[in-house]
Order: sequence, then C-alpha cells, then structure tokens
Amino acid sequence: MELKKLMEHISIIPDYRQAWKVEHKLSD
Repeated sequence: MELKKLMEHISIIPDYRQAWKVEHKLSD
C-alpha cells in the first residue's frame, strides 16, 4: 500500500467515527 493512501485512510477514520457518534446522539 502506498504511504499517501495510508495517510488518507488514517485521516478519514476520525471523521467517520465522529460522524457516527453525532448520528448516534441524534437517535438517542
């Protein structure tokens, strides 16, 4: 795997987790 792709993947994960938390709070 290319380092650039790996870095992009790592930077996407926090945004995805944050969006999931927000969605979870709204459905609470």
